[in-house]
Amino acid sequence: LYPNPAADKIAIDVTHMDGTGECVVTVYNIMGEKVAGKMLDRQPTGWQAEIGIGHLTPGRYIIQVTNGRQHHSKTFVKQ
Repeated sequence: LYPNPAADKIAIDVTHMDGTGECVVTVYNIMGEKVAGKMLDRQPTGWQAEIGIGHLTPGRYIIQVTNGRQHHSKTFVKQ
């Protein structure tokens, strides 16, 4: 997840998750409300995507990546 903090977009590069199925990224605000989501594109080295966050208000957000079998979460700051 980079850059962090970010102003307009964040990039996600997931290489440590098992499986070959769909991988979904979801962004939640600190209240737990879904504010963005996207399917990740499968690449030979893992899943990758860019998510626009320019519409979000500044603050801390939680990003969750799931492929149906595994879930990983991180936080990021929107400037």
